[in-house]
Order: sequence, then structure tokens, then C-alpha cells
Amino acid sequence: MEPRPIHNETELGIAKAEVSRLWEPASPEEARCLDDWAVLIDAYEASAIKPAENLDPVSVIAAEMRMNGRSRADLAALLGQSRATEILSRKRPLTLPMIRTLSREWSIPAQLLIAEYATA
Repeated sequence: MEPRPIHNETELGIAKAEVSRLWEPASPEEARCLDDWAVLIDAYEASAIKPAENLDPVSVIAAEMRMNGRSRADLAALLGQSRATEILSRKRPLTLPMIRTLSREWSIPAQLLIAEYATA
């Protein structure tokens, strides 16, 4: 099947099935198709999946940790042990350098980390 734009969840499922089928391409043509499907899937998901509004940065970090199997130790490795604990317990706000680090290292959009939130 030739790659084509994705407009809905049904077409997304078809595209993902094609990616699975082509995962180990047997020819340069299949490799090109695999790459094209991946680009189209990324484009559809980027336009269709919107981040939830009104999430505070600590909730975003906690969700990222759950979804990607990250621990407090992983966060502490980036921010420092006491800072990670204080951030997660809402005793300290994120600083700009912390936001930059989390955005760069964990690919969390900085826009999701800059919102103000209540601290204890």
C-alpha cells in the first residue's frame, strides 16, 4: 500500500499496520515506504493529540515518570536529590535551568513546565 495522508483513527490503524509489516524492509523501496509512513503517522499524531490544558508542571513531570518508567532517582540524577524531592512535594518551584534540563533530557515541552503552580 502506498503511503497517504492520515485523517482519522481508522487510517492511523492502517498506517501502523503497514509500519509493522515493513519493519524489516527487504528493499530500498520498502525502506522508503516505511520512512514515509512514519512521517505521516508522526504528523497525524502531532496534530491530533493535544496536551491537556491546565496541568501544572508537577503533574506533567509525574505523568512523564509514570508513562516512561522513570523513578525519583532518575529525576534526582537530573536536578539533584533534594531538589527533586522538593519539586515533587511542591515545596520548591521549578527554575528556568530545571525546565531547560527536563525539556532537553526528557523531551518534555518547555511550554508544559512554565506554568505557575502553588507550592506548599
